[in-house]
Amino acid sequence: MFDGGRGLYLVPPKAPPRSTLKTVLIGWTDARQSARAIAEAMPLIAQATAVHIVAVREEAHGRMGGAEVLSDISAHLARHGIETTATVLNTQTSASDALLAEARRISADLIVVGAYGHSRFREWVLGGVTADLLDSSPVPLFLAH
Repeated sequence: MFDGGRGLYLVPPKAPPRSTLKTVLIGWTDARQSARAIAEAMPLIAQATAVHIVAVREEAHGRMGGAEVLSDISAHLARHGIETTATVLNTQTSASDALLAEARRISADLIVVGAYGHSRFREWVLGGVTADLLDSSPVPLFLAH
């Protein structure tokens, strides 16, 4: 992911095969990694019949997702003919738990997120959304750095 210059499409071992992508969940933060993930996954996103963009506001950690730019990324995707639903999730849980709960709620076929927004060392020591999603997502992931 770091040296290849391309996003990764990862399928969990127990994920059922999907012939089509109906619903895509995009986990958005206002960061280069999220923009890169969307750009790399655009052919997959364009196939979906429903695209949900989600920013997570972690109240317990005092962090806010990219709520203020959801309209910008929605407009960007609209210029590519992709209609979206944008949501800000307020949560007391971790961002990864909130994203996975939303993926279950909307029956997502794919989660698109930027990977390793913090240094790999920091994520290794403190954990992070990328590691959590890799460990516990039952839904295929598209990750880009």
